[in-house]
Parts: sequence; structure tokens; C-alpha cells
Amino acid sequence: ALQAASSGAEVLLLDENPMLGGSLNYARLDADGRQAALLRTKMIADIESNNRIDVMLNAICNGWFADNWLPVVQGRRLYKVRARETILCVGALEQHALFRNNDLPGVMTGSAAQRLIHLYGVRPGRTAVILAGNNDAYGVALDLLDAGVNVALIVELRKTPRYDEIARAAIARDIPVKPGCAVYEALLGSDKKHLGSVDVRTIVSDGVCAAQGEIIECDLLCMSCLLYTSPSPRD
Repeated sequence: ALQAASSGAEVLLLDENPMLGGSLNYARLDADGRQAALLRTKMIADIESNNRIDVMLNAICNGWFADNWLPVVQGRRLYKVRARETILCVGALEQHALFRNNDLPGVMTGSAAQRLIHLYGVRPGRTAVILAGNNDAYGVALDLLDAGVNVALIVELRKTPRYDEIARAAIARDIPVKPGCAVYEALLGSDKKHLGSVDVRTIVSDGVCAAQGEIIECDLLCMSCLLYTSPSPRD
């Protein structure tokens, strides 16, 4: 929106959320967790001071029709918008990893846990295991620790991961890491209703895990391993 406005365009910025910021409202961009908030504050100030940008919050565009006709719903009102150009900025979506019982209550993506913590003030569990396929998982670990969640283990899918500043900060807080491993199965707890432990096994070859693993007790499993980026069509 800022770039379009700087080029001379009149911009309408739609956000289905009650506040601007997107993932800057909950994601961790640095070890101390301050960079996202500072960047969000600066960008929102730049948007609010730009008279070429109009913002609609709690607004959902529920269709994209011929000639860039866009119906926008906000509250009980429907706005009919006609734009010269439409840009979809949907970002990246995390996907669940594949293992047995990956839909048990207590199993969620890392970004879901971060949303619960930062947007709703909810502690998503008491003892967590994190399945990592990228360094974003270590930011999730730091957020969980700051929220009072014990991180029992980071299961690292990569055999030889390259750590960034955030990952090194998480490891410095004595979180155990098992590289070259995967979650083979999620297991129910004693109540038979919620995650109680996970079976962690060594990856022996592509798509194949060891015959025996280690059972780690936890009531929360966060996955930060797969990212799917949707296209941003422009017309």
C-alpha cells in the first residue's frame, strides 16, 4: 500500500482483522522480539499519515469479479468497489506435517500458538514439543518460553540445520534439540481426549523412520516446517 501510494495511486487497504499489522502482530523477527512491533508501529504511522491511503478494518472482500469489481463487507454494510488494479497480499500459510494422529487436540502450527499468545493472551499448553523444518520454529520456542510454557524438545527435521540469530538464542536457553528426527505419531493422554505425548524417531532415509523411537510427554505439539505461499495475482 505504501509503495503504491508513493507512485501516485489512490489506495484502498482492506484488512479482515480488527487492526493492521498482519503477521507483525505475532511473529518474532529477532531474538528479543522487539523488531516486529517497531516495524509495525512505523508502517502504520506511515499509512495513517498518507492521505492517498484509505483503510478499512474488519472488512472482508468476498469476491473478485470481472473488471475488478469487488464487493466488500464491513459490519452490516456492503460496499461496491471498482478498482483499476487489484493486488492480493495473502502471505504464506503453514501446513501440518504428516504423521499419525496429527489432528489431536493440542497439535497445531507454530503460528497458531503465536497467535494465541500475542493476540488473545492464551497460553496454548504447559509442556511443548516443537517440530522444526526451518528456523521459524525457534522463534516459536522463544515465544512459548516467554509465555510460561516448558519446551521439552525441538525435533529438528534437518540433519545439519543452519542456525540464525533467533535459533541460537533459543538454544542458548537450554532447549534440547534432536536433529535428523521426526514426529512419528501423536499419542493421546490419560484422559483420551487430548495430546499426551509424541513418538520421536530418527529419520533413516527419505520417508522412512527408525523402527523404535523415544516417547516425549507433552500436551502441546507445534509444527513449523512447511510453508505454502499463495500467488498474488495482479490485473
